[in-house]
Amino acid sequence: MFKKIFAGLFIVCLLTLTGYSLYVDHTATNQPQTPTTINKDFQASATPTLFVHGWLGGGFTFNPMINQLAAKHAGGKVMTVTVSTTGPINYYGHLNKKMANPIIQIVFKRNSSFYRQEAHWLQQILVTLHKRYGVTSYNAVGHSWGGNALVNQLLLDSNASTPKLHTLVLLGAPIDGAMHEGTPFATNNRPTRQSKNYRRLVARKSVLKRNRAIRIFNVYSTLDGKLTDGAGANTQAQAMRYLVQGQVEHYQEQKLADLTHSQLHSKGTVTNLIAHDLWQH
Repeated sequence: MFKKIFAGLFIVCLLTLTGYSLYVDHTATNQPQTPTTINKDFQASATPTLFVHGWLGGGFTFNPMINQLAAKHAGGKVMTVTVSTTGPINYYGHLNKKMANPIIQIVFKRNSSFYRQEAHWLQQILVTLHKRYGVTSYNAVGHSWGGNALVNQLLLDSNASTPKLHTLVLLGAPIDGAMHEGTPFATNNRPTRQSKNYRRLVARKSVLKRNRAIRIFNVYSTLDGKLTDGAGANTQAQAMRYLVQGQVEHYQEQKLADLTHSQLHSKGTVTNLIAHDLWQH
């Protein structure tokens, strides 16, 4: 009898804690944070910025950074877009052209999907933002595979119905997963090892000429003196060079030191860098 009572109490407690954690994740993820007056150190714009997490990420990935940006009065979250495990897309919050530096957080509930699938979802989201809210241009910040999803959407999925990308910030994005630490590049920045998906991107890189004014910042980090952030080699991120050279007017690599892969989406120094790249140029 005692064992049955104990087991029952354990299950009740487990369900209660699970429900509470889901509630906290939901409210922390979906609660809009309408921007107040933008700090004079930052340029105010109605252009929304999408934050896209990486593999196995979620609302928790960018919540610290988004909160830091709100505390700086650099921008604030006005909308969360969640892609359910079965595909339907839900929009929480609102967006209008009177908002200053609005942030839209993208959350993939099926967070282990390949980034090609996530790129398709991003295309759907961008088309909806255009039709429903009149969005014609956007910024984007992508961590790890979230950065890959953004690049894949841009080169392989975008069309005339897609808003134009203004500024893209990549954080530890392994653009060519076939490259390893120390793998050399050819003299023209061409990766000497290329994944199947990277070759698809190479075949479509001229698409970038449609929007040569796009600004791309490629952020990656070393760790313990090695050319890796502990999860991805710097060469995987540097493969972006070959895609953009001769195609866009502004591309900049920003190499940081002693940051892990996960710290690239949460560390205050990275937040400051992103705020500068987005709103202080």
